[in-house]
Amino acid sequence: MNQTVQETRADLYRSQTQRNDLKQHADKIIQGIKKIGPNHAKRAIWELFQNAVDLSPSCEISISITEDELIFSHNGHAIHHAHIRLLVYSGKL
Repeated sequence: MNQTVQETRADLYRSQTQRNDLKQHADKIIQGIKKIGPNHAKRAIWELFQNAVDLSPSCEISISITEDELIFSHNGHAIHHAHIRLLVYSGKL
């Protein structure tokens, strides 16, 4: 039982670490989008669409925009932290 508790804690730690890592990358993307001009912003949105379509054969996309946030979601496979890193460092998947 002690090993199970340790494994559960290790899994929780990995999950929290991955979530924190994703948040840092997402925050960096948001800050980058805020700094770019309208033409570059359109390109960033296009990249989100293209990546979502690449991850799903029948993609459905939803975007919600408020004063404080842009929420982009789709019904395809989740974008993993490695994909986000590629987006941050190279601008595409």
